[in-house]
Amino acid sequence: MRALVLEEFNGPLVMKDVPVPIISPHEVLVRVRNVGVCGTDLKIRAGRMGLDALPLIMGHEVAGEVAEVGSEIEYLAPGDRVAVGFYVTCSRCQFCREGRDTLCPQVRQHGFSIDGGMAGYIKTPGVNLCKVPDHVPLEQACILSDAVSTSYHAVTKRARVGPGNTVALIGVGGVGLHALHCQVGWRLHHCRGHQRRTFSAGPKVGGRCCD
Repeated sequence: MRALVLEEFNGPLVMKDVPVPIISPHEVLVRVRNVGVCGTDLKIRAGRMGLDALPLIMGHEVAGEVAEVGSEIEYLAPGDRVAVGFYVTCSRCQFCREGRDTLCPQVRQHGFSIDGGMAGYIKTPGVNLCKVPDHVPLEQACILSDAVSTSYHAVTKRARVGPGNTVALIGVGGVGLHALHCQVGWRLHHCRGHQRRTFSAGPKVGGRCCD
């Protein structure tokens, strides 16, 4: 299969022919259809993430179609449309059992410390896959496991935002905009110079961003 490989920090991504991954019984082979490009990818390429897993196939925002399932996988089948969660954990430690997977002592990450989705195929544990409904385009679904889920976790688990709360959202980039959408009803006033554009989707939670 073809893959974009980072061979040295600050170097180019090199298009190479590499073997299709061989899956274990608990894993799934996914044919990659879409990969998001995250700001973190720039830091990984620049060697600013403390990683040393080179050469590396980058890409941690991935969606595609199931190509092959391991013998232990009963809930997925070839052809299923899926989004790929990029944290690969042990699923056994206290943090994993509490749903705090990112704190697993054995955590690895697609596109960070193990190969990611800038390739024809990616293998990952079956538990890392989420089925994508037919009406959701895969080019949108690929960011669910990172830009959207990061925002959702911040809003619902860390900040615990609820109806009627007043929220100050600092930094309205990709993740910030998704955080805004995660709130139950929102109103955004975007001021730029003397121009104002207003987007309204509900009166309960409001925010204002001016520059």
